[in-house]
Amino acid sequence: MSEETKTASGTTSTKGRFPPGFDQAFYWVSAAPDAFDIGKFRSRLPKAVSGLDEAAAVIFPRNAERGSYHVVFSWSITTAKVRLNIRYHSGALPPDDGEPYIDVDSDAPDAEDFMGWLGQFFRASTVKFHVHALFDYPLKTRRNAFPFRLTTKRLPVGAALYGIALKLKTAPHGASSVRITKGIKRWYAVVVSDRRVSFANFSPYVDAAEAMTVVGMFLGER
Repeated sequence: MSEETKTASGTTSTKGRFPPGFDQAFYWVSAAPDAFDIGKFRSRLPKAVSGLDEAAAVIFPRNAERGSYHVVFSWSITTAKVRLNIRYHSGALPPDDGEPYIDVDSDAPDAEDFMGWLGQFFRASTVKFHVHALFDYPLKTRRNAFPFRLTTKRLPVGAALYGIALKLKTAPHGASSVRITKGIKRWYAVVVSDRRVSFANFSPYVDAAEAMTVVGMFLGER
């Protein structure tokens, strides 16, 4: 029997798994030296990368074969600020995209504990992140919830629109915009938001569930 948890907005999501169609989520944040302890951060990194100002690392789940997600973490450090990018990917194995990621050693946190581990370096317990949550669905499983045109006959060189970007003035679940693309065989959706992350209570499942609620406003189930 699956457990359920209440999200910050009061909606219910399934605990321990991502919603249907979830692919990955990107979390970006920048912090000044007085808000992020760069020295402590370096001291907690594996020796192979602790001296690097720019690098990326794959963070594996506790169960490398059966975990539901992994993390790709990258950072850029200057004298003025540190920039962090945390990517939550569905699935246990890292993407084979040819990037020179560094596989961190056993002293690093598991993917499930990563955000809590990262929180120790911030002065605040809650920090605002810019987030992109990505979803995709077979065309036959979803339909646009209201009419919107994805093609036009008046574009130059025979161009055709195959996507739409919508600004969300009421910011449902903190989302500022949603982008929907109709491919040959699949729908693709991106939910853009600014979210306050509590390091101690963070769950990528909750964030993904709230983002899927926004997608559902525009792409309904068939």
